[in-house]
Amino acid sequence: MLLLAAFGVAANEELIFRGLFLKAFIHKGVFPAIFIPALLFGMIHLPNVFQGTDTSFAIFQTCWAFLGGIALGAMRLRNRSILPVIVFHFLVDSMEYLATGEIGIHITHFSYPILIGFIVLNVLFVIYALVLLNRTQKIRRGVLNGRYQTN
Repeated sequence: MLLLAAFGVAANEELIFRGLFLKAFIHKGVFPAIFIPALLFGMIHLPNVFQGTDTSFAIFQTCWAFLGGIALGAMRLRNRSILPVIVFHFLVDSMEYLATGEIGIHITHFSYPILIGFIVLNVLFVIYALVLLNRTQKIRRGVLNGRYQTN
C-alpha cells in the first residue's frame, strides 16, 4: 500500500508541476519554467503542519521540496521526458514512506542533523542537475551554430 501511495503521489505531483506548470512557464524562459513550479511545489507542502505533522519536519519538507523541485525541473528539461522525473520522485517517496511507515504526514519527530542532511543532499542534487542542464544547453547551441556534429 505504501508503494502504491508513493507512485500515486509522484505521478500526480510530477504531471502537475513538471508537466503542466513547467510547460505553462517555458515560454518565459528556462529560469521561470524551473523556479516557479519549484516554489509552488515547496509551498504546497507547508500546510502539512496544519494536518498534524511534526512542525520542524513540515518546514524542512517545504525547503527540500523547493530544492528538489528545482532539480527535478532541470532533470525534466535535460531529459525532455517526464518519466525519469516520476521514477526518481517515486523512489524518494518510497524510501521515505517505507522508512517511516507513514504516508506524507509524519507525526514522528526527526532529528535536526537528519533534516539538515537531507537539505544538503538536495542542494547537491540541485547543483548537479543545473550543471547538466547548462551543459546540455551549451551543446544544443553549439550544434545549432555548427560547432558540434550530430550523428
